[in-house]
Order: sequence, then structure tokens, then C-alpha cells
Amino acid sequence: MGGMDFIRTGQWIIERLKKDIPALKAVEHFTGQIESGIEQMPLKSPAAFVAYRGSEYKWIDGPNYEENPAFSVLLVVRSLKPEDTGQGPGGAYGLIKVILASLTNSRPSVDMEMLQPTGSQLVFQGSGLFVYGMDFKTGFDTTYQW
Repeated sequence: MGGMDFIRTGQWIIERLKKDIPALKAVEHFTGQIESGIEQMPLKSPAAFVAYRGSEYKWIDGPNYEENPAFSVLLVVRSLKPEDTGQGPGGAYGLIKVILASLTNSRPSVDMEMLQPTGSQLVFQGSGLFVYGMDFKTGFDTTYQW
């Protein structure tokens, strides 16, 4: 198998967001934290959770495939305010812009396509929280057992 895969790509996204956006109190893989810990979530907000959404595969030749994985960054915030608080982006709108700027056209590995945004949307509102999903895709060639 090649150098990069969807697991390493998800981890790279997490590390990039941690480095670029210190205003985020938590940046982790999504493992159901929002549903299972909604009461504690305001303490961690703003937070970002990275979820692997799946991949599309296109056969190239022999054991070689082009893999196009998709990821969602789930942003959890208590506020929608767009203005800057003086400590970085304040609410969802400012953080969405910063996350898009951090990840768009970035390249997790030299043998990968740049990350491309494919959409963003409000996915949950309640318990004093807003959750926005920002979707990204990339691509790379991978080789399987022949």
C-alpha cells in the first residue's frame, strides 16, 4: 500500500487544525462525542472533530487504484457571532472561515491532491450549541495485493 491512506490523512487534518487554530479547545477524531457528551460539550467549545466519510475508488491498472477520501470537520460552538473577540475568531462564522483557510488547497503529502472543500452546512442546533459540518476531499493512488 502507498505512503498515505485515509487514516493518516485524518490525523494530518487534526494536527493541522491544532497548529493553525489555537482558539479550538479540542481537536479530535469524531467518535460520537457530540451525541454521547452533549452536556459536557459547552465546556470544550469551540471544538472540531474530524470524521472520515468514506472513499471512492477508480481502477487505474493492475493492483492500482485512485482513492478519493472525503472528510468532515464538525465544528462545535456556542455562538454564531462573526466578529473577532480579540483572541482569534469568535463564533461559528469566524471559525468556519479560518478552518477553510487552513485546510483548503493544503497538501497532506507530496503524492496527494490538495484538500478541496466540497460543502458546509449546519448539522445540529440545540442545548445551546451549534454544529457545522465542513466537507473536504482529496485523492491519491494506492496499490493493493495483486
